[in-house]
Amino acid sequence: MNETTDAISASSSLVLLLSFVITWSIGLTPPVVIRYAALRRPMGKAAAIGTAFGFWLANVFLFTALGSQSKSHAALAIIGIVSYAILTRTMSKAELSRPESPTTPALPTEWELGEAEKKFCTSCFELLEGNESTCRYCGTATKPTKKDSGTLLY
Repeated sequence: MNETTDAISASSSLVLLLSFVITWSIGLTPPVVIRYAALRRPMGKAAAIGTAFGFWLANVFLFTALGSQSKSHAALAIIGIVSYAILTRTMSKAELSRPESPTTPALPTEWELGEAEKKFCTSCFELLEGNESTCRYCGTATKPTKKDSGTLLY
């Protein structure tokens, strides 16, 4: 008898853990993908509220259709709040200095710029040498302004 209750307890703990992981994964994957893969920048407050509410509504319908026993869907309300936080989160300076991908370098730092003004391509951020106005790597032409004649400082 005691072995049976231990097995049931272990089984229900496993089901609870699995339910938790599935609920949070389904609930937070769309906001994370939108924020960090699609937009790559924070949303405005109104857009984030609308998006988080839309995902909350979709999650309630989805989990109700899957046979969720919850009447209040409190976990989904918490997921909605976390979704809003993800969608509006701004990046720190350390995160901004990291490259977005191995082929996209980070913006040059002040130390890399040195004393003299240096020109960088506006698309691939490669250093333009001399008086070049077209990047030799990607072919993008820099657009000089009246103020600095094409010199870009970051």
